[in-house]
Amino acid sequence: MDLDQAATAAFASGHLSGILPSSLSVARVVKALIAASEEKIAQIDSQIRDLQHMRAREYGLITSLKLVISPIRKLPDELLATIFDDAVCTLQSAVRLSHVCKHWRLLAHRTPALWTPPLPPRLLKRTSQSVQYIQITKAYLERSMPHPISLCLNCTSRDVKIPSALADVLLVGASRWVYLEVQDHPSVLQALAKLRPDALKMLRTVALRGDSVTETAAVTVFLCAPLLREVTLQVANTTKFPMPWAQLTELDLWEDSFPIWLNILLQCTNLVHAKIYPSRGTEEDETTDNFTIPVTLPFLETLHLFFPTRNVGSCFGRLALPKLRKLQMSLDVDDGEWSAATSAVFSQFQDRSPNIEHFAITLCDLSPDALHSILLHSPNLADLCLECCRYCVDDHLLEQMQRHEEDQAHLVPRLERLLVWDVDDSWTEERLLAMIKSRWWTTEELQALPAPPPVAPLQRVGISRIHSDPPFSESFLQEISRLRARGLDVKII
Repeated sequence: MDLDQAATAAFASGHLSGILPSSLSVARVVKALIAASEEKIAQIDSQIRDLQHMRAREYGLITSLKLVISPIRKLPDELLATIFDDAVCTLQSAVRLSHVCKHWRLLAHRTPALWTPPLPPRLLKRTSQSVQYIQITKAYLERSMPHPISLCLNCTSRDVKIPSALADVLLVGASRWVYLEVQDHPSVLQALAKLRPDALKMLRTVALRGDSVTETAAVTVFLCAPLLREVTLQVANTTKFPMPWAQLTELDLWEDSFPIWLNILLQCTNLVHAKIYPSRGTEEDETTDNFTIPVTLPFLETLHLFFPTRNVGSCFGRLALPKLRKLQMSLDVDDGEWSAATSAVFSQFQDRSPNIEHFAITLCDLSPDALHSILLHSPNLADLCLECCRYCVDDHLLEQMQRHEEDQAHLVPRLERLLVWDVDDSWTEERLLAMIKSRWWTTEELQALPAPPPVAPLQRVGISRIHSDPPFSESFLQEISRLRARGLDVKII
């Protein structure tokens, strides 16, 4: 069929009836046909959209009707609140729950336990919206009543400071604080200084950090916190924040002055765990060997100290730690040596603290004789770690640590883990291997022994040396590989 025939058929079918005269050209007829079809398509598309909208409305109605008969709608508010409490771990999740529907919002606002997580630190960055943040804080405090709350103000940006108005609002809930952390926010500390002595009735943990608190007046309110047990002080002036030292069980103290931190430590008679290290650098403190009667800290189990070698005697000469299990010291290799007098004082301390199982020391010019003295007074030592104590090991010490069949008593009979990193070359590979082999058995060999061995089997050994090149011979490394293949956890660097 040609174009003329198509046009004739179109007229005959009535598509163009009354629209186009028969004398029009074929091209105009085709264009008219196209326009007519496009118009019909547009009408169909409009009908489809209307039907789609109708279908969406019906689906929405179905969903709403299903919610009406949903089992969660039938739950009593008490049970639903319990489910909320199990699901919420942050304030953001509590807010999201309260946005589901009106009923959930009212129930969430009536459930104080949902609003006890700490305020998100990221909100502190909104300094331009301080009025809004004050309103959020007030709502948080009101909704959490009367439950205990935690306050964590540790925004890392030094440019963000809490305004005084917000600090005053935060302190409204001070009587319900169980945890308080403040970093570089002087306004909060200034507000704390104004609190009544009995304000912190529930506080258990406090962490204060930052140098900006130097301008703050002394804060004494913590002295009257009856439940305070855990304290972290990383501030420029520790004396401005006196604590009830005698009731603390955990202490992380950053303090430069040796007399100040030692005086604090001696007052902490209920401590279980303690870490003490300088915050900037070590001051030149005078020491004395005229020790008074040592102070007993009867509950202290772990002690980490970061201080000059020259203060070792002055510190441990004043301490008796009968329950100490773990002692870790990081010293200053360039600030004094571990002298014979230091060794004597430390041995006396060990006799007063005989239950040390883990001993670690870093950066110390410890001689083999001094280390031998430490081991001689460590009957319960199971874990020994020495790092950057370059001169602490020689062949004579390794021979003394070796198990000999004829010996009735052995040095450190309970030693199971021995790690010595970055030591000098004053020992030989043969002596080290002999010591390791004398104190280690495979599982099968242990089971075949007629009686338990007089020393504990080694479980882990690690050692590295700093001056040899190469550090170890090929034959030594092959022997170590054989021990490792038989089951000993040994690492040679």
